[in-house]
Amino acid sequence: MARVLLVCPSCHKRLETSDQNVGRDGQCPACQNVFPVVPAPRAAPAGPLIAVPGEGWLGAAGEYEYHAMNALLGVGIVALCLLLLIAASSGWWVKPYRIGADFVPGDRAVVFAVSVACMAYLAMSFVARKSLVPAVLLTAAWGTAATIWTGGILTSIHSAVKAAAVTNSQVLDQVGMTTNIYFALALGILTLIAGVYFYYQCRDSDTFQRIGAFLLATQFIAITVALMVVFTHVKPAVRSAVKGASSAPAAPAPEPSASAAPWQDALPPSLSCPWV
Repeated sequence: MARVLLVCPSCHKRLETSDQNVGRDGQCPACQNVFPVVPAPRAAPAGPLIAVPGEGWLGAAGEYEYHAMNALLGVGIVALCLLLLIAASSGWWVKPYRIGADFVPGDRAVVFAVSVACMAYLAMSFVARKSLVPAVLLTAAWGTAATIWTGGILTSIHSAVKAAAVTNSQVLDQVGMTTNIYFALALGILTLIAGVYFYYQCRDSDTFQRIGAFLLATQFIAITVALMVVFTHVKPAVRSAVKGASSAPAAPAPEPSASAAPWQDALPPSLSCPWV
């Protein structure tokens, strides 16, 4: 199916639509002016290319996204944040040398897997030249969920350690967190911001009006699900793990080295040197 270029007679925006719409009335997504669809001459004025909705708004949105560099910049930032989030969730979140093991490996695995899935969906949409709207907004929703999830782990660990330290002060030295979980928290926030930035860059197309409800719905679902996970899974699991770490028997004191004053035990008690 061929695409034709046209120019809005009101705001002079350069538009694109299907050749099947030639002769019909179309509406400019920028200024809402209604005018007959007439192909523009070859020397169309320069400016951002805005697609006129034809047979499908996602198809039209895709045409706009790939010509708007600011929108592609937002997609690039989203992709970079996802890659860094994958890296941050592939390492320890709780310091293993203090409690013997990371007691949130399942949570890390889920963050890693969902981030990989979002990255794959975004990459496939980009390679196929399909609209990036669903992939980016779902990724932004995942950024919200990841932020609440990792933030819930951090606050749960801090509160559980503080409570356990009342009866066992050694728990402060037994439970600690690596920089990976703080990194994951920051990347979740950045992923959300990048997704919203992409949405804002689509403000000159009909995508801005059409996906507003989708954006709010995905964010609402992400917040609801993440809060449920934090309160029903993260808090009880962390509280149990910290309690187990604080009640673990302390490591036995090291025995004196056999090479330290080996002659002292061989002397009678009356001849032993008290200052050694």
